[in-house]
Amino acid sequence: MSNKRYYSPEFKRETLEMLAIGDYTIAGLERTLGVTPGLVRQWKRKAQRNGEYVSPNGEPKTDKEAARIRELEKENARLRQEREILKKAMAITSTLLSAGFSSRSE
Repeated sequence: MSNKRYYSPEFKRETLEMLAIGDYTIAGLERTLGVTPGLVRQWKRKAQRNGEYVSPNGEPKTDKEAARIRELEKENARLRQEREILKKAMAITSTLLSAGFSSRSE
């Protein structure tokens, strides 16, 4: 006879939710629930592969999402830099115009 235990998908999901809240470490959660050491980590990895797990600090669930976030952060930084350049150009232009300078030759 096998000593293998069966854990329902609901139990696994609730366990991973407890882990995601951040009050427990994996080892602490396994001890508290009486789960075989390493099993919660195994459930977490499987959930990450399936895109079903959010880490306690809100990191992306999958590598694809993490890559997309990095890409968007780079784009955001570039756009902020462009905006600053345009603001400076507008300030220079408005200063020249208010001083009576024009871009046209008269």
